[in-house]
Amino acid sequence: MEAKNICVKNLIDSNIIDLEVFPNETIRDIKKKIENIIGRKLVNKLMIKHKQKRNQTSLNDESQTVKDARIKNGDVITIGKSDVYGGKILIL
Repeated sequence: MEAKNICVKNLIDSNIIDLEVFPNETIRDIKKKIENIIGRKLVNKLMIKHKQKRNQTSLNDESQTVKDARIKNGDVITIGKSDVYGGKILIL
């Protein structure tokens, strides 16, 4: 099975992470990979921006596979400050 290369933008520390995912991996698997890399638990559903689309879409069904979710090379998952457990939200 051919791997897909996606990008994870972490808005907490402005890091951009290249992530390799496989067609049979679930959204839950990807979420755990990201949690291990950033060292924090994600509390919200993952949001993905498909390469040719304008808007992000939610990956609500975490049992869906990469193939089912139609994740392609170059798609971007963004992790916002309010998406992580233990993150700080600044209110002015």
